[in-house]
Amino acid sequence: MSVRRPRRVRPGGAHRPGHGPDLGGARHRGVDGGSAPAAGDGGTALARAPRERAVNAALRGVRLTHRFGAATVLHEVDIAVHPGETVAVTGPSGSGKSTLLHCLAGILRPAEGEVWLGPDRIDGWSESRRTALRGSRLGFVFQFGQLLPELPAVENVALPLMLGGMRRAEAVTRAASWFGPLGLDGLEQRRPGGLSGGQEQRVAIARALVTSPEVVFADEPTGALDTATGERTMALLRDLVARTGTALVVVTHDAEVAARCHRTVVLRDGRAHPPVGRLVDGGVR
Repeated sequence: MSVRRPRRVRPGGAHRPGHGPDLGGARHRGVDGGSAPAAGDGGTALARAPRERAVNAALRGVRLTHRFGAATVLHEVDIAVHPGETVAVTGPSGSGKSTLLHCLAGILRPAEGEVWLGPDRIDGWSESRRTALRGSRLGFVFQFGQLLPELPAVENVALPLMLGGMRRAEAVTRAASWFGPLGLDGLEQRRPGGLSGGQEQRVAIARALVTSPEVVFADEPTGALDTATGERTMALLRDLVARTGTALVVVTHDAEVAARCHRTVVLRDGRAHPPVGRLVDGGVR
């Protein structure tokens, strides 16, 4: 049985009042009619994927190259991420991880190559159109939650909906519906300063998913958490994106986080390489 994706919110678009997350426990099925791959099944997110799966990806980067001045920091990188799939991007500092994420998310326009979000090629879109895209079809989770300290947790979650044109009361109602599934019951009116690190990151996950995005980008999402809290947070995030059919791109230095993703892109000096070792049953061998 397939998971029905919630109706996606567009800037200024209508949405059913109180329509919360569709988190039925049915197994997500991939775009090719089969189930999404189990985490840790190995391989890279590069050209090893069959061409037809790349075409049907939720997100594709094709021969992405980017320069800052005379320095080329990204060299013809290919990546494809499918609905319900988690792909890690890892590598040493300065390897191009953040640049790749920014190109895929429309924050930077690549010097060369293509970025596709579903059927739409977005690398040529205007800055204003790419900004609107980041408020509707893309979600973000950062190393530090980056919640607004003056707003209660539920309004932080509702903010992307309100910026997209939804009425405040409706946005807050929909945002509140995420607190139960994320184990945050009773914390809706708590301000970020009164939350633990794990609670704050779960609020950030709710904010990333509340608009029913096609892709979520997580930039070092466990970097500010202790090991146990980080593992629980990543397990929750992977489960939620799998249930909702959302594609997840995780930028991480943590080999344990990468090992529990479906596939891995390893960057060195701006170039993509196969991972060291093969991912088997959630671990590297």
